[in-house]
Amino acid sequence: MLLYLKERILDLTNISDLCIVIYKIQIVMGRNNEKNIKKHNDKLHKAQDKAKQAVLLRKEKLKLIAKKFNEDKTTEQ
Repeated sequence: MLLYLKERILDLTNISDLCIVIYKIQIVMGRNNEKNIKKHNDKLHKAQDKAKQAVLLRKEKLKLIAKKFNEDKTTEQ
């Protein structure tokens, strides 16, 4: 189960889903030593950064689409 949860983190872009999976990993791992805590935090930060980058990328793509749509709209008139 832990392996499945770890793999799933890398595919998540929804922050709420990410938090649920991270919570489950904390329960499974037990977080009882420094090595596990560091490993967990590293994966957590990596997943959070990936989710933030995905959101930023979507916003940039949306801006480009809107810009192109507006340019096409003005050239038609």
